[in-house]
Amino acid sequence: MLQSLVVLLDRMTGGEFDRTKRALEVLSTVSWAEPLLLHLERAGGIRPENMPLMFEVRYAHELFLAGSSATYEYATGIGDSRVDFCIDTSPPWLIELVSVRTSEATRRATRKIGQLSETLLMPTASDPDRSEVGEIIRAQGKIGEKVLAGTAPTKFPLIGDSLHMIVIDMRGFLLHGGDRGDYCEIAYGRQFFRPDQFPFLHYVSGRPVKGLFEPDNVRASARLIQKRIHVISFVCERDFSEGEIARVACNVPNYNLFRDTDTALEALRSHPLAKKIDAV
Repeated sequence: MLQSLVVLLDRMTGGEFDRTKRALEVLSTVSWAEPLLLHLERAGGIRPENMPLMFEVRYAHELFLAGSSATYEYATGIGDSRVDFCIDTSPPWLIELVSVRTSEATRRATRKIGQLSETLLMPTASDPDRSEVGEIIRAQGKIGEKVLAGTAPTKFPLIGDSLHMIVIDMRGFLLHGGDRGDYCEIAYGRQFFRPDQFPFLHYVSGRPVKGLFEPDNVRASARLIQKRIHVISFVCERDFSEGEIARVACNVPNYNLFRDTDTALEALRSHPLAKKIDAV
C-alpha cells in the first residue's frame, strides 16, 4: 500500500519546457538529430502530449554534450522495427527509450491537495488494480513491449557486436518516480535483496514478483530481455539540468549476459551516459 503526499512529477513543468527548448536550439545545428527534431515538430512541438518524445530530445542532447553522435530510428534488421538510437561508440550501443506514465489506477487513487497530491494505492473490491504490485507489473510490461511485439521479437537482434540498453523515463511511476529499490525489484525480483528485506517486497498470490532478469521468469518478454538486453537504465529527472540524465540514471546490468560486475562495468564504460553501475 502506498499512501503519499507528493508533488506530481508526471506533468510538464517550466523547467522541462526550458530544458527541452535549449536542447532543440543546440540540436538544430546537429545533422544526425534532424530526423528527431522533425519528428517532434510534426507531432506539435513542446506540449504535454509529447513528453516521451521530448525525453528523446533531451537524451539526444546529452549524447551530443558528451561528445557522441548517433543514428536516430536505427533499423536493426528485426522485421521493419527500429530502435531510437544507435550510438557511434565502439562497440555501438542500441538504445530504446520508453516512458512510464501515470496509470489510470494511480489517477483514480489520487486526489489533489493544493499543489500536492495524496495517493492511496490499495486494492478494493471495485478497483483491484489499484496497488503498488500492479504498478510494478505494468512497468515490466512497458519494458517488455520493447522486445516483443505480439508473439514475435522486435527491435533488438540476437547478441552480436553491439550492446543493448532500454532506458525508462520513470517519472509517472508511483507518482514520485520510484527509487533504486523499486528499480532493482523490477529487474531482479527478490534475488537482489537480503532475506530480511523480503517482507518489504511485493507479492502476487503469496509469491514475490518475478524480476525481468530472473532466470525462472518464464514470461515470453522476460525471456527475450534476458537474452537480448544488456542493461536496463531507469531515469527520473527532477530539475532538468544539463547532465542530469547521466547523473541520476540507475543502470541495472543483466547478469545473464555479463559474467560479473567487473565485466558489466567494463561494458558500461563505453556508454557516454552510463559509465557507472547502480546495482550489483
